[in-house]
Amino acid sequence: MNISAGQFEEVINPFYGAPQSIYSDHFQWQDGATGRMSYKLEVPPLHPALAATLLGGFGTQSAERMAQLPHTHAMLALLRDGFHPDSPGGSVELRSDGTPVLDYRVSPYAWDGLRRAFHSMAEIQFAGGAKAVMPLHGDARYVTTLAEARNLIDGLDLALYRTRLGSAHVMGGCAMGETPQTAVADSLGRHHQLSNLSIHDGSLFPTSIGANPQLSVYGLTAKLATSLAERLGNP
Repeated sequence: MNISAGQFEEVINPFYGAPQSIYSDHFQWQDGATGRMSYKLEVPPLHPALAATLLGGFGTQSAERMAQLPHTHAMLALLRDGFHPDSPGGSVELRSDGTPVLDYRVSPYAWDGLRRAFHSMAEIQFAGGAKAVMPLHGDARYVTTLAEARNLIDGLDLALYRTRLGSAHVMGGCAMGETPQTAVADSLGRHHQLSNLSIHDGSLFPTSIGANPQLSVYGLTAKLATSLAERLGNP
């Protein structure tokens, strides 16, 4: 995911209230399953520690941006990879000593989606009344018009360590299945190799579901926890 920040005249207080209460699927399905990388837009909270990391800057610049936090709005774009030939996603392999090696490469296909998402977010924030907008990138700054934002975004070097990217709602690391060779936990959430360990979270999903998984995790956990309580009560 990538993020855009907007400054408003009115107080927003992004560190209060229900987080991610607004989202949009408008750009999620425009090009179908085989077209350009799509994205889902959400409005996340900006807690002080998170904001200080995302907004960037040092010294006086960082202080000024944090002083504006009550007037700052953030929007993020969730992009799901691994579902298109030009977007293979990442991989996890094991070294000879059993330690993991993570390899995640952002493809040109994904970079194109990230740039278009920056444009969409800036347009929405200015349309909503923002007095300044900044795509969260190491070389970006606040600009005061949409035209300036367009030029800025088109000129950004979208590269690792310059573009502030994140990952949210990681799922699928402990997929369920009845065969220990191909699954971490069984259909009741019980770990295949470790006795007395049950897993009740989004890691049981077969893959990312491409959306905030809150309700899905609630439902799965309620079912598995009920089953676990019954087993513990009837050894």
